Amino acid sequence: MPDSVSRAFLDSILPPGSLWVAAEGEDFDNLLAGIAANMETARAYLAKLAQVRDPEFTDILSDLEREFGIVTDTTILTAERRAELAAVKYFKGTGGTRDGLQNLLRSAGYDVYVHDNDPAVDPQTVMVALIFYLAGRQGFKTTSPSDPNDWPLIFFVGGPATRDGITGELTNVDIAYIPAGKQSRFRKLVQANMPMHTWAGMGVIIYFDGDYFGFNENPDALGFGSIIESGTNTTASPGKLIDATALFQTNGVQVGDAVYNDTESLSSEVIIVDSQTQLTIQDNIFSATGREYRIVTGGGSLSFFEEAA
Repeated sequence: MPDSVSRAFLDSILPPGSLWVAAEGEDFDNLLAGIAANMETARAYLAKLAQVRDPEFTDILSDLEREFGIVTDTTILTAERRAELAAVKYFKGTGGTRDGLQNLLRSAGYDVYVHDNDPAVDPQTVMVALIFYLAGRQGFKTTSPSDPNDWPLIFFVGGPATRDGITGELTNVDIAYIPAGKQSRFRKLVQANMPMHTWAGMGVIIYFDGDYFGFNENPDALGFGSIIESGTNTTASPGKLIDATALFQTNGVQVGDAVYNDTESLSSEVIIVDSQTQLTIQDNIFSATGREYRIVTGGGSLSFFEEAA
């Protein structure tokens, strides 16, 4: 019985006749075994190469994540990373439809739903004090759209929803819960795949090690958790928070912590703690100096509102 595919192939192409029968352990058998071993090495390499771009089997998972715009998170299971990569890689473009976005998020492992605001209602009546709004792609803010003409552009991402039995209007969207380690990727998926010229009202709470964190009574405070550093930035640099008087490392600032520009009601999150006085952050939210900031442990809520470019 051949012990490899390559040996089986060699045996199959030998001419018929007893002269070409390789007796086990004899020179001819050893010659074929040696050739087969070399062929098997090449075959195994080609088989692996054939799967190099398959999210389920690839050995270059981090490289593929980078290619498809996913921030590598080594704190979650590799199987979760592979599932999310597959969802993004094999997502069939639907022109940015809400159904397409819902299918993408759910196939990536997020237990959320996408709901149209149709007939249009004031978003504050659907998720009272549980919506944050995102202006452009620069961070979070709490300015609610007051113009009813804007309300039809809104859709909600959260848990199951209820509607009025007569008018069909949304009356409530339940809150969905997202693990803290997956918040950045969740936001990126929504931002990259939401319909054009729409705003996403997010009803999502992030939890840490089984503990759920709610909102402050004042939603304008932009955050929850423990404030571990605050101050005023002294230098403006894209994607950086720089404060010459800060002690980021001493005070325990970590990757994933939320960063709030309170002066302009913007927010982001830490992706690298560069030094005592400098952080690399996900978004460019400090375009000038003199902006008051806070850093909050473990990140913040992903309830936000975004206008697509």
